[in-house]
Amino acid sequence: MVGRKKKPKACDNGSHEDRISQLPDDLISHILTHLSTCDVLRTSLLSKRWISLWERVPDLDLDSRSFSSFDALPKVMFSSVPPCLISSLKFAELKSPILGYEGEIELVRYFLKNSRVLEKLNLRFENHNRKKEKYVILQELLAIPRCSSTCEVVFL
Repeated sequence: MVGRKKKPKACDNGSHEDRISQLPDDLISHILTHLSTCDVLRTSLLSKRWISLWERVPDLDLDSRSFSSFDALPKVMFSSVPPCLISSLKFAELKSPILGYEGEIELVRYFLKNSRVLEKLNLRFENHNRKKEKYVILQELLAIPRCSSTCEVVFL
């Protein structure tokens, strides 16, 4: 076996130690800021400790194509998001292929009414064919009272 290098072996001392969970919450929260919102939400399934860590992530980028039922999403999120919204959410972007699902409107309403430090809410809808319907929905969204007086709603 001349000229062949040995493959480095993975460190396996027989224990399957969870090293990432030993990191401080602030560091884990910082790591979570580099993941997609879906992946961040999935981390809450890892252990009891991880259930609330995602709430510290200051930016949420919601893409309705990532969820099986967008109309069900707010019910799931409303049960655990308030600490995140009230304390640290500064930017949110909602992406949706369909304009005007009740779940989408309800989620936007919830963000605007409960996010104290929200600076910008981007609404990105892919189907802009119905201008009249888009205008009516935009008027409805802009009439929602905002918890953050500095929040800018951008309709893309």
